Amino acid sequence: MGIAAKREAWEIGEITAEIDKKMTLKGPREIKSISIKLFMPIDLSIEKLRVLQMATEDCLVIRSLKSSLKVTIK
Repeated sequence: MGIAAKREAWEIGEITAEIDKKMTLKGPREIKSISIKLFMPIDLSIEKLRVLQMATEDCLVIRSLKSSLKVTIK
């Protein structure tokens, strides 16, 4: 999201995240799923939110994680 905002020369303010990690119960402990809840400034326009959402969905880290565990972004 930061790269997309910088490319558009947007000041997006503070963004925070709440992360909930679930672990497997059997066998060697592994991460089963991650849920990420993003908190964005309320004054962002719909256009900016759409661009940032697309950037999040196309994020290399998210794509890599999705190949091995369930990832939910809200």
